[in-house]
Amino acid sequence: MSEFHVLPGLRKKGFGKEAVGKLFSEYSGLWQLQVFARNTGALAFWKRCIDKYAAKHIEPELKQRKDAKVWQFRFAIGKTHDHRLY
Repeated sequence: MSEFHVLPGLRKKGFGKEAVGKLFSEYSGLWQLQVFARNTGALAFWKRCIDKYAAKHIEPELKQRKDAKVWQFRFAIGKTHDHRLY
């Protein structure tokens, strides 16, 4: 998946969290996720979702891409063979 977006009129109603829960339950394993640094709302949303579903608490790392700064999360969902990778 390359992008995740909740329409402004549907935010803060649980639709995004529900969709993320379904994604994580369907696709367990090792995940990497990036959020544009300027998108503070998305950063807060993903922190809450990852804390709820990830195998352990994860703090994002600030990275510089060619086009912008991003917060990068690397985490495990569900049972994986090697949690040490993240």
